[in-house]
Amino acid sequence: MNSGILAGTGLAAACGWNTFAPLLVLALADRITSGDLLGTGAGSASDHPFAFISSLAGILVWLFLMTLELVLDKIPRMDHLLDVLGSVFRPCSAALCFMAIGHHDSSIHPVLAMAFGLVIGGVIHWDKAKRRLALAERSLGLGTPFVSMTEDGVSIITATLSLLLGVLGPIMAVLSWMLVRATYRWSSTFGEATIASARARAGLRR
Repeated sequence: MNSGILAGTGLAAACGWNTFAPLLVLALADRITSGDLLGTGAGSASDHPFAFISSLAGILVWLFLMTLELVLDKIPRMDHLLDVLGSVFRPCSAALCFMAIGHHDSSIHPVLAMAFGLVIGGVIHWDKAKRRLALAERSLGLGTPFVSMTEDGVSIITATLSLLLGVLGPIMAVLSWMLVRATYRWSSTFGEATIASARARAGLRR
């Protein structure tokens, strides 16, 4: 299997956890490699349809949106609003990343790349949104910042390693998913214990 497909798998999964971080990673990687990934070097615009990702305007947009997501995703209830918006943006971001890296080595047809990206990013997002709702019900969202930081971290790491070596893409996606699941379990236990402790102290004061 070509490296573009493997790297695209990792990038798409990373977009399921954080919408814009993988796009920023891809844009910066293209700048570091002097346009080798997205073809921002020599050639016509029609030959490099994804060059806009690593343009100066593109990088500034991804940086701003990523920062906004990083902050809001750690606030209970606001994270649910982001997940609603993410139902559209995360799969689309995943499809864009998969199409861009697949175009780099012509390893996959753009339509297939878009389909794979939409499915992978959508599945990861759905799993994330479902677990966030369960966490809010069990622990009032007290563990939200912990799982959010973990998701941000694995998104950036998975995207970076996917670009460094394609085969690491799906491997890191699976390992990251396992780590995220473990973090949700810990955060749920932490939140429930915190609530129980607060209720016990309130009972003693009475």
